[in-house]
Amino acid sequence: MSAHTLAKNTQGATQVVAEMHRKGIPVSQSVYNNVLSMWARKGDFHQAVETFRDMRRRNVAPSGAAVTALIDSAIRTRQLENLQSVVGLYTNECSLHPVALKRSQYSGAIVNYSTPSAEIIRQRKVVDDMWCVKLPPLLSLVQDSSAQQAATATDATDAASATGSSGGSNVAESERLRSLQDRQLALETRALDQAVAEYSQLLACVTLLGRGAEFRPAQVVLLAWFNPLTERITKELAIANPTRQIKAGAPPPANQTMSPEAAAELQRLPADKLSVITIHEALSLILCNPAGVRFSTAAMNIGRAVSAEMQYSELKKRKLGVAARLEHPSLSATQQSFRRELPELKEWSSELQAEVGGLLLGLLLDTATITIRPLKFYGRNDTLEGNRDFMRRESELLNVSIGTKLSTSQPLVLDDSKPSSSTRSTAVTPPSSSSSSSSSSSPSTPPVSKDSSILALLDDLIAAHEDGPRLSLVEAQEGTVRSEYFESVEPQPAFMHTYRMEGEHHAGFLECHKHVLEMISHGHMVREVLQARLLPMVIRPRPWLSPSVGGYLRAEVALMRTRGPLQRELLEKSHEAKRLTRLYSVLDKLGAVPWRVNERIYSVVRAAWDAGGGLGEIPTRSELPYPPPPQDFGGSPDERRRWRRERLKIKQKNAELHSLRCSLLLKLEVAREFLHDEAVYFPHNLDFRGRCYPVPPHLNHMGSDLSRGLLQFAEAKPLGPNGLRMLKVHLANLCGHNKINFDERVAFTDAHMEQVLESAAHPLDGSRWWAEQENPWQALAACNEIAAALASGDPERFESRLPVHVDGSCNGLQHYAALGGDVDGARSVNLLPLERPQDVYSGVLELVNQAVNADAAAGMPLALKLAGKLTRKTIKQTVMTSVYGVTFVGARAQIASQLKDVTFLEDEELFAASSYLAHKTFESMQQMFTGAKNIMKWLSECARIIGAAGQPMSWTTPIGLPIVQPYRQPGKRQIKTLLQWVVISDSNDTLPINVRKQSSAFPPNYVHSLDSTHMFYTAERCNNAGITFAAVHDSYWTHACHIPQLNDALRHAFVELHKSGLLEMLRQEIVNNHPDLAEAIPPLPQRGPLEIESVLQSKYFFH
Repeated sequence: MSAHTLAKNTQGATQVVAEMHRKGIPVSQSVYNNVLSMWARKGDFHQAVETFRDMRRRNVAPSGAAVTALIDSAIRTRQLENLQSVVGLYTNECSLHPVALKRSQYSGAIVNYSTPSAEIIRQRKVVDDMWCVKLPPLLSLVQDSSAQQAATATDATDAASATGSSGGSNVAESERLRSLQDRQLALETRALDQAVAEYSQLLACVTLLGRGAEFRPAQVVLLAWFNPLTERITKELAIANPTRQIKAGAPPPANQTMSPEAAAELQRLPADKLSVITIHEALSLILCNPAGVRFSTAAMNIGRAVSAEMQYSELKKRKLGVAARLEHPSLSATQQSFRRELPELKEWSSELQAEVGGLLLGLLLDTATITIRPLKFYGRNDTLEGNRDFMRRESELLNVSIGTKLSTSQPLVLDDSKPSSSTRSTAVTPPSSSSSSSSSSSPSTPPVSKDSSILALLDDLIAAHEDGPRLSLVEAQEGTVRSEYFESVEPQPAFMHTYRMEGEHHAGFLECHKHVLEMISHGHMVREVLQARLLPMVIRPRPWLSPSVGGYLRAEVALMRTRGPLQRELLEKSHEAKRLTRLYSVLDKLGAVPWRVNERIYSVVRAAWDAGGGLGEIPTRSELPYPPPPQDFGGSPDERRRWRRERLKIKQKNAELHSLRCSLLLKLEVAREFLHDEAVYFPHNLDFRGRCYPVPPHLNHMGSDLSRGLLQFAEAKPLGPNGLRMLKVHLANLCGHNKINFDERVAFTDAHMEQVLESAAHPLDGSRWWAEQENPWQALAACNEIAAALASGDPERFESRLPVHVDGSCNGLQHYAALGGDVDGARSVNLLPLERPQDVYSGVLELVNQAVNADAAAGMPLALKLAGKLTRKTIKQTVMTSVYGVTFVGARAQIASQLKDVTFLEDEELFAASSYLAHKTFESMQQMFTGAKNIMKWLSECARIIGAAGQPMSWTTPIGLPIVQPYRQPGKRQIKTLLQWVVISDSNDTLPINVRKQSSAFPPNYVHSLDSTHMFYTAERCNNAGITFAAVHDSYWTHACHIPQLNDALRHAFVELHKSGLLEMLRQEIVNNHPDLAEAIPPLPQRGPLEIESVLQSKYFFH
């Protein structure tokens, strides 16, 4: 089966199943699921149905995977009748088998058949049928479908009214939209299938090599067993301490479980390393043989691994260099090397290996457990109250009554008698009439009246067993609950030692609990989809309806890239309280902006790459040559050292070139895919601070200069009276001349108009003036637009698609100046109306130069080398990131990256020079922005106090988004074994708070949340004014004709944001969330006299 699966040979897998039937070998549920999935991927719906029916005929209970595969095969046929037949098959074949299915399958099915026509009625019938056969009801599904239908219908109506078309053309437009929708589903399916195929191929190869336990889903399971097994091994080794026995001269204790020889050998390795080896070997064997592995085989494998680890540790002590060269993935090869290097090293006998392996395996059997979660109601909230609320909403929607399905005289009684099987369970059975009277008085057996609703029954059962098993919706609607659907919440053994008949003999086998394999399999399913490289959409993204519903049609994308369950819980609460409605609306508008690939830029990029690259951001297609070794290689150590250093630099640059080539080819492939599309769309979501990002990773407007040059707005708008001027200003900005006034920028473009026109006409065979600019590919796109506007004869009527940018002046410092009312800081970042734009980076550079010149005058050697040679670029990145919490080490690295190619410093002086300049830059920043430093200090102190109390720093942005800082102490331990490093990590919300990180990260994270809110407010205003709007954090984009309206909107949005008393609201929220810390929270820093309304008159606030 594994071979056929890897080869995607569905017929062969089906023949294996038939052969198993002929030989009387039971076919398990997982085998059927595998065959079903293969038929579904192949799109053969009828074969999938036959396999499913054969599964039911042989009394194999269908799982969620089986039914989802059946639905998937129906979706791929594009026939609504097939989807309806699945519903009928489910009703006839397994109506008594409740199966929890994926929401994405239903969502894909419904959206796939959403059209602005009468077929909506048929879709709704399918949904109703799904609900009638008691598939998990999904209220959001109907909302998703309705929203998608409404959006599609709106598109069709807009298109028809714009062209003045008749009914026939309206139908044609509907067909066009349907075709785009089909293509979108195909693109998503291709991305998901490719991710699944790549991950599955890697997983299969690694599992066949016996390394399946090294994948993350298996590591999560390993984490749960690591500490108990380590403690147990430590305890056993303490009992069997051979040194203690010799000194005492007494016989071994009665509870000792190992021989003195085994105890002496095991004492030489730490318990955590023994624990990791045991779990890894056992899991790897089980993953290769899910049905079970012979106990003796597992014991010998563990014994050999421990023996090899022991020998490697000994070799490492004696010959460290040799040990480093012997880290082979093969234990047998490694042990052969041990014999060669240390012939005197004692080798373990087979008996000792078996004893040690059996001992460790027995300890694993005793300590490794799995807690099976109870079946919950089909709700989105995992809490008891959340499930009750979900069921209340669903029961109101369905108006389901089960009074007629229950006996009118017999209440349900919870039978706590122990079942005969080994699995603990709790059954719900209708009692006899004699027991009815006695049970009615008990608070744990609530009666169910004749007219009980589904909600009443569920509430009664919950009240009876608050901490016990929970009832699924399907059984509640049936009125009969069978014991096998209640699973114990008590820990159960993860591994079992069983006996099987092999010929005439019993053989011991090591088996794994089925839920362990299911947990690992589910983890792989989640991770394989997470690896999907999603593409831009060809239709408008789905509206955001909840933190997990929105964006793509089939691929599941989360609203926020959360980092822990606490953040997700707060998001769900905010959603239920309808505090995210405004945020959803803005994200929908950002995702609905239509883009297109700039075909002229694409052709130039393609030609430049085909010619060998090396232009703009395009890397060269050839590797850089390595320097030849010095002629006197054996003579001069300095020459050899210099040669090795140069060779290492070239090697690093070639590695970087390889990475850049891969990135470029991915961008070009995506651009080629959508080259001739009229419009593409970028769904957006958020990071944990509330900053907005497009979901497609490779080609989007937040990418590099090349990515931005390849994109333009799909909608063209006339330049109008000021549009050409804005294009000229935009080109000057892209060329790096953005620190002069607007008239001077226009004059710069006019002075270089000859080069602009030549760049547009001859981008590759001309002077290539555009390639010398700061943002070459965007500059070339601007040259093309200006040349086309001038060539049109009437620039005011020229239809322009080029996005024009306005950028904030060190936006983080702008927010700090506004928060603290700092007039001097506000002036330096253009919050005040001035005739010329202020450049904060040049201001800081001036202070740094003054300090360096003073040290040079005092005779400092390093300052003498740096004096007069620093540029704005040297300290720009450090100044920009200082408000976002850059550390001294980070600032030193930033400055070092700018100095590494200068000629006036030797490599040995680079570290000292960058450290020196980082100190001077920080001192100059503190001198220049005292107000910002005070606020940063106050924010850090608040986070430190809350973190010291064991709580993470959390706050709510003005737009209603809850944010929680995820920083906790790393629950990681690195254990190096012979085969690899093993990282035992636990990153959940139970780990201790990292107070230092919480304190240092809060100021930049809070400012990030403010600049994202400012962007949302601006997007909202632009949408209300009918202006196309896109953003890259603090860089706002629109058509050239709408720059004045955008400037007005962003200034009023900034005033709206900062007039709300942000720090006062933040302090009040902190006090409300932590009333016990109210007295410890420091008062707000004194605010300066800045009037925030002055921003409205500042020409260069964003420019």
